[in-house]
Amino acid sequence: MTSSSLRINLHLCQAIIISFINLSKLKGILDAQFKNGKIVTINIDLPNEELSESSDPWIDNIGLFQDDPTFDEFLSEVNDYRNEVDKSEAHS
Repeated sequence: MTSSSLRINLHLCQAIIISFINLSKLKGILDAQFKNGKIVTINIDLPNEELSESSDPWIDNIGLFQDDPTFDEFLSEVNDYRNEVDKSEAHS
């Protein structure tokens, strides 16, 4: 083993040890926080206009692109992009 590879291995070991120490500290902090904590449910009253169907963005946008001549091309581009992403993830 050369001295440069020994230094790299030493730095790698130091980084691993520091990461382990930091994770151990984080675990201790989280354990302390959750030890005395509890989960609660809170009911919130919303104004009536926020409960109507028109506040639903999906409903508000139905038919938004029905007369757009480029929408089919857009969907084709989205599909091509998804296929590219799927292929790149399959090769990873």
